[in-house]
Amino acid sequence: MKQLMGLVLLGFPVLGGIEWGMQGLCVGLLLMATCMWVTEWVPVVVTSLLVVLGLSVGATVLSPADAGLYIKELGNPILSLFFGGFVMAGAIQRAKIDRIIAHGLLRLVPPQPRWVLAAIIMASIVVSMWISNTAATLMMLPIVLSLADTLPKSDRFRMAMVLAVPFGANVGGMATPVGTPPNAIALGWLHRSGIDMTFGGWMMWGLPVALLGGVVIWMVLSLLFRTKERVDVQPESIEVTPQAWLTLGIVGLAIGLWITGGWHGFSDATVALGAAVSLLATGAYLPSDLGKLEWPVMLLMWGGLALGLGIEKTGLSMVVGEWLAGVPSAYSAWVAMGVSATLSAVMNDTATANVVIPIIGQMPTNHLALTIFMTAVSSSAAMVLPVSCAPNAVLFGKSLVSSRTFIIAGSLVTVGILVVIAGWGWVLGHLI
Repeated sequence: MKQLMGLVLLGFPVLGGIEWGMQGLCVGLLLMATCMWVTEWVPVVVTSLLVVLGLSVGATVLSPADAGLYIKELGNPILSLFFGGFVMAGAIQRAKIDRIIAHGLLRLVPPQPRWVLAAIIMASIVVSMWISNTAATLMMLPIVLSLADTLPKSDRFRMAMVLAVPFGANVGGMATPVGTPPNAIALGWLHRSGIDMTFGGWMMWGLPVALLGGVVIWMVLSLLFRTKERVDVQPESIEVTPQAWLTLGIVGLAIGLWITGGWHGFSDATVALGAAVSLLATGAYLPSDLGKLEWPVMLLMWGGLALGLGIEKTGLSMVVGEWLAGVPSAYSAWVAMGVSATLSAVMNDTATANVVIPIIGQMPTNHLALTIFMTAVSSSAAMVLPVSCAPNAVLFGKSLVSSRTFIIAGSLVTVGILVVIAGWGWVLGHLI
């Protein structure tokens, strides 16, 4: 393994058409990052920082004109968008708005198991659209466990209720640019390719996938885990404080500005930064809480953005494009989906997007934006293994379901959601 990593770090251009120098270095760093992200030989954040460091040192030695270029990706507008999104998510949790939403949805449904399950899935989706899928899972699980405790210990429907949380959180992240890092990586690549997709534009494509994905989850779990018991829904009553109203006002305004970006001209990153400043200035989010933000995710994205820039800047993307020229453009989106979904089953979804999107972006395609979109959301559809993504790991770590049960349910849900993505992609391909 160490010998292999040594060759990879040297950037040995073993593939035809790749030149020594920065192109070879990019190949080496790409292979190194892929190996490390798959094996988690070192923490994924360390791998991401090694990519930035390797590109920066390499550029200084091999291409002085580009020295410092990769460090500057830390100021990429996509990272500013996510910073603002994380601050908004922290303010939402601090004001307990996420719990208000979850309990409010549960209060609306009758005690029949199938409707309680639908409410759990929908609450997980709605919350995960605005905070990370991991945070959404951590927030929803205690609520759902209290509901599951109203059923007998032997009732298999308990497993349906707890599985609904990470599955719903995963598809909920597909709906918005700030829902999950692969979406932001896709937006960054599209922006670099001259395609400016807005927040509202992404939602128009992603929200139907999330909602239809929720239906798939509901159908699969309802069929696999049946019960005749009633679920005693006793949602908690949470007071809506002035702080919550203030947070709702600022977040609601930001969402409105995101959706109407084509009218006023402010970029999504500017809106997100403005919301973050407003929340910090009004005390809805405290400066002392900034240390609690998901900085590792942002650093992981930084490495991915730098790697994508390196692939483009060195001309490696053109070489890859020549290799992929034989793929019929009509099938590029399906190939992209398959590669993304397969890799994300065994490695972090953000790492998958970092590796796959710059390569898929060079494939001949009838619609680049749609292909990249389908690649990004497919990387969030990994629900086969407990270790496929953080929400799955959170649930599995609590020993609430067996590995076999998880794999069976997760495989069926993953296949169903990929069918949804493929079908919706076909529809969009005929509309745009």
